[in-house]
Amino acid sequence: MAFASAQNAIISGTVTALPSNEPVPFAPVFIQGTTTGATTDIDGKFLISNLQPGLYNIECAAIGYKKAIAFEVEAT
Repeated sequence: MAFASAQNAIISGTVTALPSNEPVPFAPVFIQGTTTGATTDIDGKFLISNLQPGLYNIECAAIGYKKAIAFEVEAT
């Protein structure tokens, strides 16, 4: 009997600019070192789905902004 590994975890959040805390629309957000990711909506919100549960480093490199990395974000 074979079991498929579960890939139903998600990471969601909001990308904001510092120090204003204004949302950053249409910014690319990726799991570091992969092509798996999403683009923020008009309100800076994103959702990356179909992940294995675990910890991931999330990278955002929007044009006009300094690249940011959030380390050890938990996909649940």
